[in-house]
Amino acid sequence: MVSVLIISKQFDKAIADAVGLAEEDVRGLVNNIYNSILDSSPIITGHYKSNHRISIRGTGGQFTSGSGVKLTKKDEGAAPGTLDTSAETAQEELGKLSRFKLGDVVLITTRVEYAEAVEQKYGVYAGAQALVEL
Repeated sequence: MVSVLIISKQFDKAIADAVGLAEEDVRGLVNNIYNSILDSSPIITGHYKSNHRISIRGTGGQFTSGSGVKLTKKDEGAAPGTLDTSAETAQEELGKLSRFKLGDVVLITTRVEYAEAVEQKYGVYAGAQALVEL
């Protein structure tokens, strides 16, 4: 009976390790996709780049980090083109990925009204799509 318990614990550990590796792979992929979107931006004012937000929706449908395009306190009342475009903003968004669990849905959204036109005209998502297809 002791050997069955040992094998069961080893099996549980192997599964937990595999899940952890899969979660890290997804975090890395989303990180690369997010950076690809920002790097592909033809808009140099920073407004387009600084408005991309990462949200994570858990398996029960609840948001565990971010909430789509809802403004953060930092964004409220900011005039177009004046939002923080520093690496700190990107790091804050990418930091949300630490809450990702296997089975969650990750959304990258923006509140910029002209985003769709920019994305279609300049193929902003082409690089991100190529990463997903790998």
